[in-house]
Parts: sequence; structure tokens; C-alpha cells
Amino acid sequence: MRDKKIEVDATLREIPAYTLGEVPIFRWEHRLDDFQNGELNRHWHSEFLFGLVTEGTLDYYYSPISSRTSRATLEKGDGVFINSGVLHGCRQVTGGTRLFTFGMTPTFFSPPVFGKLYQNIIVPVTHCPVRGAFFPGAIPENRPLLRLLAQFEKLSPRQEDYELHTFELVCRIWRTILKQVDWKAPAGTAAMPRQGQLVALSEMVKFIQDHYQDPISVDDIAKAAKISRRECFRCFKELRGESPTVFLTQYRLSIAATQLATTGLPISAIAEGCGFESSGYFSRLFKARYGKTPREFRK
Repeated sequence: MRDKKIEVDATLREIPAYTLGEVPIFRWEHRLDDFQNGELNRHWHSEFLFGLVTEGTLDYYYSPISSRTSRATLEKGDGVFINSGVLHGCRQVTGGTRLFTFGMTPTFFSPPVFGKLYQNIIVPVTHCPVRGAFFPGAIPENRPLLRLLAQFEKLSPRQEDYELHTFELVCRIWRTILKQVDWKAPAGTAAMPRQGQLVALSEMVKFIQDHYQDPISVDDIAKAAKISRRECFRCFKELRGESPTVFLTQYRLSIAATQLATTGLPISAIAEGCGFESSGYFSRLFKARYGKTPREFRK
């Protein structure tokens, strides 16, 4: 195992790199052995994502993680679709697992090239409550889509007609998945739209980053995004997998660790400056997080 991780910001957002010239599509071959604990850590991005397991077995999940329908064990030949703005991740079950993924922004189909198609075939998907779908190869109905994903995986960017072949395959894949997935709301869908949650989380994280030194409460954090206390907990739980109070504490501790390593400020001053009510309380939390007391960490 190696220590590779997907780079994300404080809201767990990844900004994929596009490295294939003029085609606005990213494509990656993930060797999960290269990642810490064989896992693609939780992240989200604005792009639609398609995945195809090319070797081994993995456990895949997307938000809300608590839902039974948002987790699946995928084997070689199985596929997955993740909607724009949805938190997702996976961990290999067997060593040597590989996952091919590719994605594009919803604006890939935007005017003027595609005319009104963007309104007809993209907007309904980005605004629907369906967050993802799994495509096991054992189900015959999934095989046409899986064959298209496999064709795209084998397509080489070095081919002379790569761009045209890419556009052709992506259009066929999108046409197939529009027919394959039931885009209606599943039972138990969260009341708040997915994009609304992401905006709210971003505003609350910014508020915490700007005011971590102050004695702020969950009500203060929720107010920053103009949502209820209950919705505040829901956003953090579904998109980050933790409560707003845990995120606030961990953020304060990360700032404190940086100051311990880079400044000569007294520990009591660092504790107070990072919003902790006492040095003793700060030290207990710090040791629980880093396995060392602040004094030991500084040494």
C-alpha cells in the first residue's frame, strides 16, 4: 500500500485535472493499491462520474451513506454512475483492484453545439434527487451500458480519431443511461436538494474558518447558511460524515498544530487563540487527536 490520496478542500470537493487537450473529459485508471488503505477517500465534484471495475473487487458508496441503496460491492465488469455534486468513495476488498473512471461537467452538453438538448437531457438529471446508480454485470439489462463503458476504457488518447470517438461514445453512454435509470425520487430522499446542501456546507465551513477563534455555537454555524439547526447537522452528516461540532473542533486543533510547529507562542496562548476554553481541555483533545500532548508535539 502507498499513501496516495485524492486532494480535496475543506468541503471535500475535488477539482479534477483535465490533461487530454481539447476534449473536456477527464479519465483515470485508479490502482487502489497505490492509495492509503486501498481507498479512494470521500470526495465530490461538479462533474458527472462513470466508473468501471477492471480488476478485483471493491466496496463503493455515495451520499447519503446511511441509505441501503447507496452502497454496493462491485466486481470486475461492474459499473457505477455518480451524479453531479454527490459525495462518494470506495475501498478495495481484494488487493490489486483497479477502477477506471471518467467524467465531464454538465455543461459538456450545453448550447450552442447541443442546442436545447442541455435543457432536455441534463437539467432534469442535475435537479433530480437520484444521486447515483450501480450496474452489476450479472443483470442482463446492464450489459449494453457496460459494453460502452468498456469501449471507452480501451479507447486510447493517442488514436488519431480519439476526439470524435470520445464524443460519439459519450453521447451513446448518456442516451443509454437516460433509459436505464429511474430518475424519480426514491423513498427516504432528503428534503433539501443536493446542490443546496453543498452551498450551505460551503458557507458554514467558511464561517467556521473565519470565526474559529470565537465562542461559536451550532446555531451560529447554521445561521451563517440561513438554515435550521437540524438541517445544519444533516448537511455535515451527509456530506462530511461528521457533526458540525466535530468539524469545528478538528479545525481548531489543526490550526493549533500548525502554530505549535511554526511559532514560539505559549501553549496557553495558542489554546485561547484557537477558541478553547482552557489549556487543560485543549491538551486532552489534542492528545486524543494526535497521540501526543501539545508539548510533546512541539518537541
